[in-house]
Amino acid sequence: MERRQQTIENSDLPKPWEDRNLTRAGWERHKDILMGGAATGYGWRPDPWWLYEKGMEPPPSQEQPRKLYEMGELKGVELERVLTGWRDEFERGRIDGIPPTILHNLGVA
Repeated sequence: MERRQQTIENSDLPKPWEDRNLTRAGWERHKDILMGGAATGYGWRPDPWWLYEKGMEPPPSQEQPRKLYEMGELKGVELERVLTGWRDEFERGRIDGIPPTILHNLGVA
């Protein structure tokens, strides 16, 4: 754990207060750490994933689950978490951001 912390602190990862993007080389070096973040696995990816793995600008955070679903990137537990979130939103009457295919499965569209 101490070694990992030291690696992160001494890395070329941008600090939260710095206004700079991670380079492709930095992404390749640190993608395991970045993809292991708390929000990954809940329908979200870090900006460098979008830029370097998919060659596209990252969508706003609130649109990422839908985009990932449409791209076929959600699998297993992550897909279940996102579907559960959409079911909860549907039950609250909030359907913005829920893909039409999901609405259809819920009996709406």
